[in-house]
Amino acid sequence: MTIQKLGFIGLGLIGGSIVKTAKRIHADLKIIALSAHASTITMAYEEGLIENSENASIEDFCDCDCVFLCAPVQQNLLYIKQLKDIIKDSCILTDVGSVKGDIHKAVCKLGMDGHFIGGHPMAGSEKTGLGNATAYLLENAYYILTPTSAIHPSYVEEFQEFTVDEIADKYIEGSPQIAKIAVNPDEETDSKGEQIEGSKTEDSTMKEGTVTYDIRFYALVPQSKETIKLILNVEAQNNFYPGYPIIKR
Repeated sequence: MTIQKLGFIGLGLIGGSIVKTAKRIHADLKIIALSAHASTITMAYEEGLIENSENASIEDFCDCDCVFLCAPVQQNLLYIKQLKDIIKDSCILTDVGSVKGDIHKAVCKLGMDGHFIGGHPMAGSEKTGLGNATAYLLENAYYILTPTSAIHPSYVEEFQEFTVDEIADKYIEGSPQIAKIAVNPDEETDSKGEQIEGSKTEDSTMKEGTVTYDIRFYALVPQSKETIKLILNVEAQNNFYPGYPIIKR
């Protein structure tokens, strides 16, 4: 399916950032939105983010290829019921909330589980609202998807009763390498330990120090027993926009 039109219910920090990101990457994408605040719709329209200059009605979402539920969880549950007989058969329905239990139960109860792919972008800010949304808030952030039936039941059954220690014992190979392996293999490392010391840890130039992988280890895939390499890089900072390229960290 080619996505040509998106619908948004709620245009706060996350919803607004998704809209701005979508427009940055796909300028011709058509987007409509519904918000609890008419001023938000006016702002989005004046910025060229959405097609509608006034608040969309629920019926306006009938031809959307994908609808994002970006309102508070309890409000999203009400909107799902309204959308049931509105959205087209091929429409994808998704949300951005961190809590999935209630919304998954609701879509299944309504027979809409064939439409729903839950989502949770691992990004945010202490600020709120469309005015603080950016086209780069989601950049380099994990975006967790929770489809209703995509994960094989055996995977869930295998891990649901496991403790962290059991997973580490059975599926982590050896000991994780922490700040010991250089990104550029011809460089030597001079790690002083596993802790970040002090607050002024940024390099002032691109070539000031040896860049290492924060955490690197090998793990076993449960079903196939295939060995895979995992690299975890940690960016700890006080400011969401540090003002320097990430490679200098």
